Amino acid sequence: MKLKLESINCPLCRSSENKYLYKKPDARFFISPIEFKVLKCENCTVGFVSPRPTIEEIKYFYPDEYYNYESRSINNPNNRKRFPIQASYFKDLHP
Repeated sequence: MKLKLESINCPLCRSSENKYLYKKPDARFFISPIEFKVLKCENCTVGFVSPRPTIEEIKYFYPDEYYNYESRSINNPNNRKRFPIQASYFKDLHP
């Protein structure tokens, strides 16, 4: 799948000044192997993804299963893969 991505300024204050924080894959449904960049606005400090899927492409990341309660269960096979991946992004944080 070839995704169309768009780069954006801060979605809150529209500033173009931002700082790279980290990259993260789609670890919810494993729809795409792309690692998305998470940025922090230097003006208002909001975090956001850029580049991000376009409005036409974002629907692929929200399949019907997304809205299903069982999709959030620890017993869901995707979550068994997802939770360790997500937890790995917090390994350097201190309490």
